[in-house]
Amino acid sequence: MEKQTAVRETLLKEFANCSDKLFTLGIIRTDSFTGEIGEFIASKYFKLSLAGKSTKAYDGVCPKGYKYQIKSKVISNNNLTHHI
Repeated sequence: MEKQTAVRETLLKEFANCSDKLFTLGIIRTDSFTGEIGEFIASKYFKLSLAGKSTKAYDGVCPKGYKYQIKSKVISNNNLTHHI
């Protein structure tokens, strides 16, 4: 049990350090990690300009001016064959 506690503590510290770096790089802008990372990936993949953090109803705008709302989720690796 002590080993699990030590592993958890180490992982949480690493996660905190990584989240600070991701924030500094502009990949995440709030404490909503899943959504922020999903928006970052979608913006790069689909060439979207991300809307401001407090913008309602949409998250990004494409070069043609279409607005998009981006949804993301964390999924388990168990029984996963493919996911985009």
